[in-house]
Amino acid sequence: MVNRFVGAWPNQNCSRSKADAELTNTHWRIVRLDGQPIGMAEGRREPHIQLRVKDGKPGYAATIGCNQLIGGYTQTADGLTFGRPASSRMACSPELRQREQALAAALERTAQGRILGNTLVLRDAQGAETAALEAVHF
Repeated sequence: MVNRFVGAWPNQNCSRSKADAELTNTHWRIVRLDGQPIGMAEGRREPHIQLRVKDGKPGYAATIGCNQLIGGYTQTADGLTFGRPASSRMACSPELRQREQALAAALERTAQGRILGNTLVLRDAQGAETAALEAVHF
């Protein structure tokens, strides 16, 4: 019985989604940002975020395909928040620059994150989706 339908991911099957992916040390492909689908820009890196803990400090690195956003994050029992990102300053197309700004703003608004199988949904304090991500297993 389906209680809630979040979405369908191409090329996935149920056996892969039985266990929840780990928040850290997982390559999270960004599939939606503020409810809008995010595709990969031609000739660019895949939009993604990776969360790691290095020397006891949690941090993230993210990209929409041009510049790299980096910062810290905090995970508690009932929340997930991201610090204001620092960014590299490579020249990007106006479209990519706009997407990067949207990603930075979405991360700053995030107050909680929930993993279900291979899906990570980030939400703001009011419960609105800021981003939807899919775990990629290499």
